[in-house]
Amino acid sequence: MELDKDASLEKTNLLTQKAEAYIKSKPDVKEIITTVGQSSDGMASTTGSRYKSEIHVIMDKENFEGNSQVYSATLKRELENKLIGAKIKTVNVGIMGLSRRR
Repeated sequence: MELDKDASLEKTNLLTQKAEAYIKSKPDVKEIITTVGQSSDGMASTTGSRYKSEIHVIMDKENFEGNSQVYSATLKRELENKLIGAKIKTVNVGIMGLSRRR
């Protein structure tokens, strides 16, 4: 998630907590791992940015039978409607660690 560049760490954290609560309410989600104030650049390194956060969503394999690309696209739209002003980006990561950015 990315906010305006002048957003405070507190605002980023608040919106990230709202996103976490929404994602945790989904029955297909097993757990989430959240980072606020930094983001991955896709090259196995991180950069500090108070206006960015990441939420890694781990699906419950026993309950989830859908397509992860469709699920992430739907979740992206839902979060964009709930978190006005936040830029939401999804990345599908497969078992081999390969990603597809949306």
